[in-house]
Parts: sequence; structure tokens; C-alpha cells
Amino acid sequence: FGLPLAGYSNADDDTDEQQSEIGEWCYDELHEMLTEFKEVHEDDIEFYWGCGDMDSFYSQSVLLSDGMFMIATFLSVYLMMIANTGSVFLASMGMMMVFLNFLPAILLYRYIAQLQYFGTLCIMAMFIILSIGADDIFVIVDTW
Repeated sequence: FGLPLAGYSNADDDTDEQQSEIGEWCYDELHEMLTEFKEVHEDDIEFYWGCGDMDSFYSQSVLLSDGMFMIATFLSVYLMMIANTGSVFLASMGMMMVFLNFLPAILLYRYIAQLQYFGTLCIMAMFIILSIGADDIFVIVDTW
């Protein structure tokens, strides 16, 4: 794909924006076709492709779909807490306790420890906080 794109005076005119537009076009127009091609010929050849800033659009779509799994996990834990405690109020307060732990954890990580990187392990920490919080509610209800 050649630069400049329509609406730009030359190839050096806002190159990041031009690469982003090319990547968006590639993702919208070519991604599905190339994915199907890769699946059909996966035993014959190793096939990789890239186009402009297409990887950011692909990552965004993967993160959105994975976010739905995270929401489903939180919802299933909430329903299990309702079933185990027999109280919507206790389950709701337990989930509130879990969610109120996220902000201090992120503030501690980002501003006190001054860490910039937010990777896979940090995402996994959300599940650890969720499981510890749910376990706390189960222990409180069992000892009550």
C-alpha cells in the first residue's frame, strides 16, 4: 500500500495517522479472508500477515471478546455467592467488597510502586482478588 493516502499531501504528512488508516482498512477488509485462508492451508504452510497498524485493531477485538469472558466470570461468582449465602444483600456486599479492592490495588501498583507495565499477570490478579473476596464471604457466612 502506498503513501500518501487520499487527503494527505505527502508520505511524511502525519504518518502515524496514515498507518492507522491503512491498518483499519486491512483489518476490516482482509482479516477475515486471510484468517480463513490460514485455516484451510494450516497443514501446508505457515502463514503470517501484517498491514500498517492492523495489530492494534486485532488486539482491541481480542480484548473486547476476552472482556466478555471476564464479565461472565464475575456474574457467575455473584450467582454462586447468592446461591451459597441465600441472600442477595450479602452477595451484593461481597461483590462490592471485591470491587472496592481494585482501585487501591491499581493506585498502589501505578502510583506508589510507580510501575508502568500492566500485563497478563496484572489481569490475573483481578481473578485472585475476586476469588479471595468470594472466599471471605463464604467463610463469614459459614462461621455466622
